[in-house]
Amino acid sequence: MSYEAKIVEALRKSDGKLSTIELARETGLPKTTLIKYLTSFKMSGKADFEDVGVSRIWRLVTPTKVKSFVKKKELDKMLKKLVEDTNLSGCAVVDREGFVLSAFLPYNVTQEKLGYLANLLFEVNEKIAMFSGIQYLHRTIFEGSEETIFSRYSGNYVFIAFLKHNAMLWPLRQETESLIKRINGVLIT
Repeated sequence: MSYEAKIVEALRKSDGKLSTIELARETGLPKTTLIKYLTSFKMSGKADFEDVGVSRIWRLVTPTKVKSFVKKKELDKMLKKLVEDTNLSGCAVVDREGFVLSAFLPYNVTQEKLGYLANLLFEVNEKIAMFSGIQYLHRTIFEGSEETIFSRYSGNYVFIAFLKHNAMLWPLRQETESLIKRINGVLIT
């Protein structure tokens, strides 16, 4: 059994309420190895923790999946059309836990990387809001030399767009507002 499988199995058996030390005891893994895996789980949205005193209590995260295949297909269709009709190299909808609800990704972005990216975007959003006194950020833009990442937050998910270097942001900002309403319609109903 792999280290990852041992950790997941131990968390499942305990209803996901084990400290790092208890997990090390249950799995037989060294604490340093365990921490490396738990950090990866946290970043990808597979696990989360709560600090209780000096202990960190770990639990598995159950992703909020698109409720039906029909809704997933509808979401996929929306994103595919957006990529085809605009100058995007890709886009995705990812929930707060890093679960990819739908994605059309550029060649250099995997779903695992996308989950990490979404978790980082939510974390950055919350920290910037907290430290700046802004209640909630609706969108962030990270401009790179080759590509721009545009994100639009909506409750428990984030829409992420990858723009080619020469793409204009303004049309995407306008399109995103109506897209968010349509995505909400698919995810909420």
